[in-house]
Amino acid sequence: MDGIVVAVGGSAGGQVIAWAAAEARDAGLPLTVLHVLPGRGRADERGRRARELRAELEERSAAACSRAGADVTVHVQVEAADSVADVLRGTAAQMLVVGRHGRRRSPGRIGTAVLEHARVPVTVVPHDEEGDGQPWSGPVVVGVDGSRPGGSALRHGAEVARRREGVLEAVLAWQMTTLAPLPGKEFGYVPPLDEYERHAATLLDRALAESGVDVPQDRLVRSVVHAPPGRALLEAAARAERVVVGHRGRSGLDRVLLGAVSRELAGRAACPVTVVR
Repeated sequence: MDGIVVAVGGSAGGQVIAWAAAEARDAGLPLTVLHVLPGRGRADERGRRARELRAELEERSAAACSRAGADVTVHVQVEAADSVADVLRGTAAQMLVVGRHGRRRSPGRIGTAVLEHARVPVTVVPHDEEGDGQPWSGPVVVGVDGSRPGGSALRHGAEVARRREGVLEAVLAWQMTTLAPLPGKEFGYVPPLDEYERHAATLLDRALAESGVDVPQDRLVRSVVHAPPGRALLEAAARAERVVVGHRGRSGLDRVLLGAVSRELAGRAACPVTVVR
């Protein structure tokens, strides 16, 4: 599988497929709609169910592409395996897309497994049973923290903003504990808040420069926010087309597991969230 791969359940609504189709259209990539059947049971029964699901998903995918205005090549794939993560773990896709019911406050078991193990960007798209179309608009918001995954998130977000001719908003959320001590200041000395804010703005500019972001200045917004990163980005998500974050930031010992901020956003954000390694 290559291009954009969207993993759906047998009764998934069209909103997640429509989002993935629009992404495939904008990126000039094919779309694969994937459903994974449990690997247990009789082979003939699995085969019959796979044929039924393939026909159903082909019809649903065509309708979703039409709603999204996306004339893309679509492949429908139904596979038998123990889990979606098992199928997607080694994929060569450019992006994986999974859904999250809007009432849920976590990415779910399948979403978490894909986020933790995928080696490519993963987007979690909130939806409901009656979801129709793509209501999200606004800037592409990227969480910046100076880490290597954060730099990858900046480059990914900049590419999305360029191809959509949209606005890239780089958000660096800071707290005194994350910036202290400031350069040239003794430990224990507490400078005025505006000194912290100026230093945070310097760090943001440095991250943008080091990441090679070349979005036109009139479409680049620098946001320095005095707040915990999860809260700052959740608030930004309410007015964003999508939020892009690194898989893990600077904190945490286990670099394999999903970071706390990316997990919180994937489970609670009002717009799609892309997690980049």
